[in-house]
Amino acid sequence: MASTNPGSAFASSALQRRGLGAAWAALGLATALLLGVYDGLPPQLPLLRDATGWWTTWAPKSPLTALRIPLMGAGQLGAATVMLRAARRQQAVHWTRFWFALVAVAALKSVIETLQIALLGARLSRAAEPVFYAAALFAVVVGVGWAAHLLWRARGQIKAVELRAADVLLLCAALGTWLLAAVVPLRLSGS
Repeated sequence: MASTNPGSAFASSALQRRGLGAAWAALGLATALLLGVYDGLPPQLPLLRDATGWWTTWAPKSPLTALRIPLMGAGQLGAATVMLRAARRQQAVHWTRFWFALVAVAALKSVIETLQIALLGARLSRAAEPVFYAAALFAVVVGVGWAAHLLWRARGQIKAVELRAADVLLLCAALGTWLLAAVVPLRLSGS
């Protein structure tokens, strides 16, 4: 049940703004670390993994293959950010909570996977790969599960979130960034 205290809504909004900033900052810092160790990365970088967490598709190191995960993360985080801001603007409390949870999921998953790529420069053993995969997968499952739980608790109280034209353009740009980062390196690797 939503609180009727206007101060709690403001606190929640302020908390979400700080959380949104922290999500983008974490992805930025992980990306900066990745760029900082770029020269130490191996000549082949992983692109895809199988269901058990082992990398199965590799491509020659390039800025595009190195930055593939953070760029995909920025696309996912960007899309969730657009939706979060639209929900907040319309005071759609339940959707705001849902999209905030997905912002956290997108950031956490992207940071974990970006750090995994950055740590390839440290020559970690291949035995560590499934640990990162499990951590990222756990973050997604728990986060999406929590977001779905928030919506389930609010069933019957949810109103649609309408997007402005600018929201749609930003959403398309974010999803386009994700799509390009996901597909172009695969096409360049011949996969």
